[in-house]
Amino acid sequence: MGLGKQVIGFLQDNLHQIIPKGGGILLITLLLWVVLRLARVFIYRFTLPLEKREDPSSVGRVKTIRGLLGSLASFIIGFIWLLMVLDILGIKTTAILGAAGVVGVAVGLGTQTFIRDAFFGFLIVIEDQFREGDLVTIGGITGAVEQITFRTTKIRGDDGKLYIISNSSITQVCNHSRGGLVIFQEVAFPNHLGEENLVKVLKEVGDRLSKTLGDSLVSYPKLDNIVSFDAQKTVFRISVSIRPAARKEGERLFRETLRDVLLEKGLI
Repeated sequence: MGLGKQVIGFLQDNLHQIIPKGGGILLITLLLWVVLRLARVFIYRFTLPLEKREDPSSVGRVKTIRGLLGSLASFIIGFIWLLMVLDILGIKTTAILGAAGVVGVAVGLGTQTFIRDAFFGFLIVIEDQFREGDLVTIGGITGAVEQITFRTTKIRGDDGKLYIISNSSITQVCNHSRGGLVIFQEVAFPNHLGEENLVKVLKEVGDRLSKTLGDSLVSYPKLDNIVSFDAQKTVFRISVSIRPAARKEGERLFRETLRDVLLEKGLI
C-alpha cells in the first residue's frame, strides 16, 4: 500500500479525533490573536500620553517602549497558546507546571538567554542609551536602529544590510544622534591670502548650507587646526556639524558647496 493510501487510511480512522482537536486549536489561535491585537491597542493608548508630554525628539523612545511591551505580550500569549495546544493534544501540562512552576518550565526550555536579553533590553530603554531611528555604532557596525525587541536590536547598516544583535551582547554603544555628527575636510589655502579670508569663505559656505539643509545644519563650518604647511600654502582641517538624519546629504552638500565657493573665488 502506497504512502498516500496510508495517510488517507489514517485520516479516515482518526477523523473523529482530528476534527474536534483541529477545531479547538483553530478556535484558540483565533481568540488569542484577538487578545494580542487588543493588547497592542491597549499598549498604544497607554503610551500615547507619554508621546504627547515629551519633546518631539523623544518620540523614538516611546516607539521603542511600545515595541518592547508588544514583544512581551507576544511572548506571554504565545506561551499560553503552546500550553493550551499541548493540552488539546492530550499532553498534560498541569503536572509540569505544578512541579516546577512557570519559571522552572521556562528555564527548562532553555530561555535563560531570553531572560538575560530582555533584562538588557529594559536597561537600554530605561537608561535611554539609544532609540529607534538613532544612528549608532555597536560592535563595529554603524547604522540606523530599526527596531528594539526584548531579545534583539536590529540595525540597518550603511551597506544596506540588516544586522540583528542580541541585547545581552551589547557592551559598548556610540550614539551619533545625540548632538551633531561632525564631518571633516582638509583644504590647502594659499599663504598670501591670510587665514581671515578662509574664515570668510567658510562663512559663505555656511550661509549656503543653511539655505539647503535648514535645521539639519547644527553648526557652520570652522577651522579645526593646521594639518601641514610649506612656503606656498597651508593645509587646514575644516569641520562642520550635521544632524545624523541628514548625514549623507549633508556630507555631500558640504563638500560640493566648499568646492564651488573655492572655485568661484579662484582659490583652487
